[in-house]
Amino acid sequence: MLPSHTAILKANKGELNALRNLDEKTAHKILPLFEIGRLTDAIRERKYIQSSSTPTMTYLNRVLDAVGETWSPRVAMVDGYHWPVNARAENGDHVIAYMVARLRASGMSVIPVIGYDRWDNTEYRLALKLIPARDDGHFCLRLDSSALEDASEPEHFQGTIRDIIDELELDPARCSVLLDFADISMDTMSVERLVEKADDVVKQLQTIGFRYYVIAGCSLPKTIDLAVGNQDSVGSVLRKEMLVWQTLRLNLPSVAILSGDYGVRGPTTTEIRSKYTNGKIRYSVKKQTFIARGLPFTNDHSYAQMYELSAIVTRSQNFLGPRFSWGDNQIRLCSRQLALGGTTQWIAIDTNHHLTFVVQEVEEFERDFVASVVAE
Repeated sequence: MLPSHTAILKANKGELNALRNLDEKTAHKILPLFEIGRLTDAIRERKYIQSSSTPTMTYLNRVLDAVGETWSPRVAMVDGYHWPVNARAENGDHVIAYMVARLRASGMSVIPVIGYDRWDNTEYRLALKLIPARDDGHFCLRLDSSALEDASEPEHFQGTIRDIIDELELDPARCSVLLDFADISMDTMSVERLVEKADDVVKQLQTIGFRYYVIAGCSLPKTIDLAVGNQDSVGSVLRKEMLVWQTLRLNLPSVAILSGDYGVRGPTTTEIRSKYTNGKIRYSVKKQTFIARGLPFTNDHSYAQMYELSAIVTRSQNFLGPRFSWGDNQIRLCSRQLALGGTTQWIAIDTNHHLTFVVQEVEEFERDFVASVVAE
């Protein structure tokens, strides 16, 4: 059985808390791709890293163990897209191989990700060849935005993919492809343009016979001011990634195409709070994200503003009620000043509602799609 939705998540505390609080029915239908962030200079300054003789392994163990505790024994993908392509842990393992092995040791069923953009690196190719496949032989081929541009040269594009298949001895019928458009918040990234590109790529790869495709992207910009211009106001952002998926499902009804996104945070967004961080609630609704934007968290404007932002959401026609998800219940409690939470907690709340909503949105679309096909 295929999942309903793929969520590309950064495996931070907020997103993991969102996953832990999903109801089991929703969790069963989500296939996360955990994007394990690289070991930055800022992280190296933390006490637990400075006291370690193996900083890379210490850091990875902390992140991966939290992921395993949250998601095992379910299925997930894992990738280190932002790591140097030849990065290794202190034990000599390539970081990608280390991630897969550590998560599998926790009991998680891990689908390794193959980065088309990294394939020309010899160390990376060797690391992937040494990663054991799952029992079902499932690998996911990830095509980032730069890789998708290669599709304009079909001979080179398809040749590279066939080279990947041959060298890793993959059975395409057991594997999936992720078309990752990443940041699509810019006006130049129209739905029509994205559909045209995705349609072309899927059609080119159909002859290879992959099991299914995932269409992913993020319409929310890196900072909230680019989504809602004025402080203390509300606005909405079109979730273009959902429209692209729906259009492709209609255009290519015989192809298994799944929806995907980055949750409620852009691909390059960090969890670090600064004096410029605004209070905000990102509340997913049909094809859009409703946003209640507050003020920067300063001495004059504290987290107490979340009480009023929560009340704005609960009073709106968009609110689905406290029983819809754990996240919705937290919003209702906050609107009554019975709960609050900081930046990390609000990432959890927003993400939990989003994942619950998008699974139902996808399933509703699929029901209507099937009904229309039957009616014909």
